[in-house]
Amino acid sequence: MKENKRNASLLIISLLFLIWLIGSICLSVYEAKSGKTWLFLIILGQFFTIMGMIAIMAIVAEKQNGWWLGSIFVLAGTSCIIYGLMSKLGPKDVFDKMVNAIPLIAGITFTIVGGFMLIYCHISAKKLREICTYEISGKCIDFKSSGSGYKKTQCPIYEVFYNGERMLLDKNIFTRALKNPAMGETRQLFISLDDVNKITDSNFSPKEEIRISRYIDEKTDKAVAIFSNILFGSFLISGCILTVASCIFIPIF
Repeated sequence: MKENKRNASLLIISLLFLIWLIGSICLSVYEAKSGKTWLFLIILGQFFTIMGMIAIMAIVAEKQNGWWLGSIFVLAGTSCIIYGLMSKLGPKDVFDKMVNAIPLIAGITFTIVGGFMLIYCHISAKKLREICTYEISGKCIDFKSSGSGYKKTQCPIYEVFYNGERMLLDKNIFTRALKNPAMGETRQLFISLDDVNKITDSNFSPKEEIRISRYIDEKTDKAVAIFSNILFGSFLISGCILTVASCIFIPIF
């Protein structure tokens, strides 16, 4: 009975979400064609804001680290709503200055996001190296997949044994062709014994499958770090260039 009620609730929520999604898209297109730019910005803004909040909640629930992607959508959506309201209700001279400030705001945002993520990735990697110090051999026994075609990403699952206990290492981080292991490949990994002890010491049943999400795979982690540095470094550099160019060529006051 409870399962049926839960399924019915999920169905209703899904239908409401679908109606909201289609309605937002249709209204955005209609208002844009009708010349009501201010209303178009507000509708578009609430769409990005809600989608960003949903993304943040989903990522946090999955215990992943990409929550900042959702926050960018929330920031963009909130900005669209503010600009839409100012376009309709605010003084014209103030709105004109806000429009001129868009490149500067975008440049500052790119600079902050790029710099923050570079620092965050460096600190996270350093902290992981300090925590995961126990070397162990792990065999890739499976992959979790996300997406399809050229968008398909994979997350390797390693099987390791410690003191006779079988454990699975699963970061729940999906990548595409970034030094992922082949099926059956064995690699030297680093885990935290504190993680192992916390699981095995707290009401652990021998029948349960031990899964650990923190570990170091030097080949894959190095490739991911290089990709992340290039990506966020590009954000930082482009943001700095856009900020300087905006200050020089697009005066606000």
